[in-house]
Amino acid sequence: MPDKVWKACERTLAKRFGTTRVGARDDVQMDIDAGWLSIEVKHRKKIAKFLKDAVAQAVRNAGVSQLPIVILHESGQRHDNDIVMVRLKDFQEWFVSDPDIQKWKAVAHLCENDKPRMDGLLRELALREARASVALDHDERVQTQHEE
Repeated sequence: MPDKVWKACERTLAKRFGTTRVGARDDVQMDIDAGWLSIEVKHRKKIAKFLKDAVAQAVRNAGVSQLPIVILHESGQRHDNDIVMVRLKDFQEWFVSDPDIQKWKAVAHLCENDKPRMDGLLRELALREARASVALDHDERVQTQHEE
């Protein structure tokens, strides 16, 4: 029996987070359990144009080292209940990209009350990110040389 479109969408997204679709069960209500993320997927045939336009504007205006987000605020409501939107691509690049880097970020988060230890871990993280960047640059140069 073919999958319903929304279930296939949930499965595809779960794979992008390295997990499987949970779906609604008695003991679990979320669509996807991705460890530190409880993911609720809303599949629609169309997404409101103003939302897509707002995200496109945030992406267009974001600097290289900035995460483009949109904040939806309902008039008369508390800002604590505002909704933050970010493209999945950007979210994964910032928060879920390299498992090794994510592990170091998680460890640094656990050490946030131990400033000297945290500073050391963050220096190590920065060093690892710099090494990864240099390796990517090297790989791109080698690829370009092979193409020439």
